[in-house]
Amino acid sequence: MDRFFGDRALDRSTERIGGSTGAVFDEQSSGTNAIATCLETRAPVNVFGAEHYLDRLRSFDCYGIPILNPVTRRLEGVVDLMMDAGLATDHRRALEALLDRMVHEISLRLLSDYDPDVQQAVAAFTTLARRSDDAVILLGRDFVLHNRRALDELTTADIAGLEAHASTPGEALEATVTLESGREVTVQTYQHLAGQPVMLRVRNGVRARPPVPRVEAGSATARTATRIDRLTGSTAPVLVIGEPGTGRSTAARRIAGEDARTVAAAMLDDDAAAALYTADPATAAPLIVEEIDRLSAHAVTDLALLVRQGRRVVFTVRAEARDDIGYLGGLCAEWLELPPLRRRRLQHHRRRPAALEDAVGRRPVRCDPPGGVHGRGPRDRF
Repeated sequence: MDRFFGDRALDRSTERIGGSTGAVFDEQSSGTNAIATCLETRAPVNVFGAEHYLDRLRSFDCYGIPILNPVTRRLEGVVDLMMDAGLATDHRRALEALLDRMVHEISLRLLSDYDPDVQQAVAAFTTLARRSDDAVILLGRDFVLHNRRALDELTTADIAGLEAHASTPGEALEATVTLESGREVTVQTYQHLAGQPVMLRVRNGVRARPPVPRVEAGSATARTATRIDRLTGSTAPVLVIGEPGTGRSTAARRIAGEDARTVAAAMLDDDAAAALYTADPATAAPLIVEEIDRLSAHAVTDLALLVRQGRRVVFTVRAEARDDIGYLGGLCAEWLELPPLRRRRLQHHRRRPAALEDAVGRRPVRCDPPGGVHGRGPRDRF
């Protein structure tokens, strides 16, 4: 443990409560507190006054937050903030937010210690794991990352078998694999360069998704327009998802800018993809790649390298093919999902003539079936 103080008085006070350098703060020796309990749970924890096990800590409210290595997920340490018990709630929350930000910056510095290839792979894994129902695994040279679905569905033997599959030269990028339980799954492998981390996506073939939320259509359209405006100034890669007719290409052009170059994935063979490289990505025109689910494996590799090179890229994909975007989708820091047409409504209506407005105001309007109703003529229908 180490300590940092603004003045010596705080230093001496902390020594009196046992917070000296070299002290052991685990639950066995110090009971419940924001350091020991945080080490045990690997999660942020608040411990208020009398909740402390040690009497000398009961005059404090404490907030502890763990520092986890963003790649290996190993616990690197804990940052503990001690405050006088009974501090106003808004003041305490402000300090907690400051501590959260501090730990986030520490995690970013830990990530910067790794090669750019590892950083890109971790970013792709994090994005895909957050947005996919499948088990996702990232195999590095000295680490393995997996999402909760992988932890629930795969055994240690399964993961070892998948690692052997991924490291076998000449293996297909998509293959059927039998797990230890006897269940067959489809495994998609994403690796853009040899010797770098490999990402595996284990697919069951059953896509159980929650129903589309029913939201007020006009507000969904307005939110989408706001997001497009915000993404226009972004330099991060963007993925635009939408059903036919929702305006994927239009949204992509608005985000990328008028000088963007648009290419269709179906026409982008290996040579054409390799030709997209430029000596200076900062001055190259932004690139739009349409329907990336149609890309070949080698074209995916070339485009992933373009993203790593810093080229401004916007991808599009059909909503029904969103589960097939794999590694490139994971590299995109921003996903824009366009609302389907059935959730939109016409925002502008042509005003009725004044004479019709007057007529409508004088009598109720009747809507008859085509051909009219017996006893009423055309003048009675509207």
